[in-house]
Amino acid sequence: MCIRKRRLSRTVVLLSLAFAAPCAHLRAQGQNLPATAKLTVTVADENGAAVPGARVELHSPLVATLPWCSTDYAGHCQLAALVPGTYSLQVEKHGFYRATQPEIQVGQTIALDVVLSHQREVREVVDVVESPPTIDPAQTSSQEQITGVQVIDIPYPTTRDYRNIINFIPGVVNDINGQPHVAGAETYQTVTILDSFNVTQPANGELLIRVSTDA
Repeated sequence: MCIRKRRLSRTVVLLSLAFAAPCAHLRAQGQNLPATAKLTVTVADENGAAVPGARVELHSPLVATLPWCSTDYAGHCQLAALVPGTYSLQVEKHGFYRATQPEIQVGQTIALDVVLSHQREVREVVDVVESPPTIDPAQTSSQEQITGVQVIDIPYPTTRDYRNIINFIPGVVNDINGQPHVAGAETYQTVTILDSFNVTQPANGELLIRVSTDA
């Protein structure tokens, strides 16, 4: 009976050692596992108002998939179960410019404030003012005239006939018959108006009417 008890106690001791070894191995592995960290992000606009619905993402070349969060009505969101290390942060929302921070030390930084700026459309209003026309279509291309004072002061033959002074107007030449030619045109190609009446001879288009220059 004594021999059997000794063998049983040895068996219990061996089993205890066998269970103790895996537990010690697990504790050793647990010491190498990285501790988890969390990051609280607060998003506001340039006026300090909270921005809800903004997407907050972390990026790292060493981790393929990382958690992301969306801000609440107060502009807060939290990223949990993160391995401490260096990450890049990206925050975006429609109607705002994207905000990025290239280096964030998660584990040392537990709270972060991010400012999103509203997208603005640049507009410029130009008042286009019509410039005065340089050419009046109702006016001839060139206009020359002589005044009544000039008619009286300029000496010319047969002062009783106004046709003799017409050639003093630039561009007008009288032929041997005393008919004026304006800009090299024939006399019948020129319409002569006197007090709103056409005084050109209807048969041949010549200027035959005689009016005293005093009138």
